[in-house]
Amino acid sequence: MMTEPVTRPPPHATTHLDVRQLRDEDILIISAAGEIDLVSLPSLRRAFEQPLPAVTICDLTEVTFMGVAGLGVLAAAATEADLERRRFGVVASTRCVTRLVTLFGLDRRFPVHARLPEAVDRLNTRPHAGLTGTSSGNH
Repeated sequence: MMTEPVTRPPPHATTHLDVRQLRDEDILIISAAGEIDLVSLPSLRRAFEQPLPAVTICDLTEVTFMGVAGLGVLAAAATEADLERRRFGVVASTRCVTRLVTLFGLDRRFPVHARLPEAVDRLNTRPHAGLTGTSSGNH
């Protein structure tokens, strides 16, 4: 019986994750688009390695794949927010994200919203003047 060879990406292959940030004085929105895996994870993690405002929202609506390692970043962000008495939430609508978050019970650790405006309304108790953005990518 013949089997087809397993196709594997070359060892130098990378995944793509674009991480953008919009912030004002009281709120930071970290948006990720692409694949969150062990290769691209540092790009997302770096977004949380800064002084964070009262509200941080991680928008994952454009994530096409998320490995379990991505959950660790979200769990750590939620823990830090709790310790620092800040609010943290996630926006997710794709099955690859919502299924993992629910399966591992993280939806009980932080709120998960289907849409960004809903998350901003529920988490941000003060009106924001205007968000400014930055972007970083992992190729």
